[in-house]
Amino acid sequence: MPTSNGRKRETTGRKQKEKPIPFKLGSFAGTIYIATKKVDGAEYKVWRPAYYGPDGRRVVRDCGSLERAQEVLREAGQAFGRSQPDALSFTPEERRDADAAMALLAPHNLTLYTAASRLTEAIAVLPPGLTLMDAVRQAVARHPKADKTVAEVVAEIVKDREANGRSDKYITDLAGRLGQFASAFTTTISSVNPAQVRTYIQGLRNTDGSPLAARSRENHRRLIVTLFQHAAQQGFVARDTAADITNIQGPRVVAGPTGIFTPNQIRQILVALTSTDRVICALGAFCGLRSAELGRLRWENIRMDQRVLVVDAGQTKTASRRVIPMPDNAIVWITPLIPTDASGRISRHDHPDYQGEHLAETAKALGIPWVRNGLRHSWCSYRLAQTKNAAQTAHEAGNSPQILHRNYKELVTEDEAKAWFKVRPE
Repeated sequence: MPTSNGRKRETTGRKQKEKPIPFKLGSFAGTIYIATKKVDGAEYKVWRPAYYGPDGRRVVRDCGSLERAQEVLREAGQAFGRSQPDALSFTPEERRDADAAMALLAPHNLTLYTAASRLTEAIAVLPPGLTLMDAVRQAVARHPKADKTVAEVVAEIVKDREANGRSDKYITDLAGRLGQFASAFTTTISSVNPAQVRTYIQGLRNTDGSPLAARSRENHRRLIVTLFQHAAQQGFVARDTAADITNIQGPRVVAGPTGIFTPNQIRQILVALTSTDRVICALGAFCGLRSAELGRLRWENIRMDQRVLVVDAGQTKTASRRVIPMPDNAIVWITPLIPTDASGRISRHDHPDYQGEHLAETAKALGIPWVRNGLRHSWCSYRLAQTKNAAQTAHEAGNSPQILHRNYKELVTEDEAKAWFKVRPE
């Protein structure tokens, strides 16, 4: 519907597109809003005066003309003045303060009475010792800075971790588990509460409908906690919410026995392997590298003149350089297989998982059950029994003494450790 100046106005119902008209009479202030009103299918222009009465309640009326709306506000202003006879007895200082206060309130469309009413109401509910400004700052800090969806924050944290050099395996796990979480919560991340997250973790299922194992649910919980901590740092969720989600109790995970190979089993596996597969297996079994570290290992890491394996920070899980002594039997196994012009990656497989699958197939063909991470578990167990020094073994393994004690202590005897590090080709 066009207005008198030719502009198009698209307002219907209670929407106002034209600029409100301020009204002032002494200390009384009001506003006239211009809108359209639909009656029996026809639209009519209305002028809507709004003001706060002496009791602090907001009053809104509809008028058929601007003159009538102004008249309504004049009558309300006069009634407001009559209800405050003391206003006429202000001292000059009080009058100046009142005028200054009304000037500060005018941009916010608040009268002096309304502002005082709201202020006293807010102060009344403040805890002892907390100022109104402190409460406001805390509320602002808890309020999200942006309404981002769960999927948007998941994409952001995946990109952030990729930029920070996290491993491909970690990125895949992060994107997979949090992607599943984002599919379950197609909403803004600030609207997700701790109770919903707890219910989600407890209800995780396998593809066949069976409950997810405790370890897998715990892995989901940890990554969800990471997601909300990142969101809180970026101001997408309240820090209190992130803290409450961090404190969600995870499922009780009962660690199973640590699986290791016997000296006879590792000899059979090594004999059956050839070329670089044998080198990788020997270094994993007798130097204790992780599967991913073995996949990144290069011929240049082998220092035969010093009888050590030097693993650079970029190749390790903990991003810290390690120097691992190579025992005699490891040197015997790998020396014939080192090329004259050795350089580049040792493994012939593109991914550590493919390397592990090949080793598992070799063990299975020999009738030997393959143990996941068994090469490292075996080395940690036998090396700890050999050195009887958790700090030294932890340093070589890139682990903590606490983890070694918890997972590997007293799994094997000293004699079994001697047998492990004497495994040589026949």
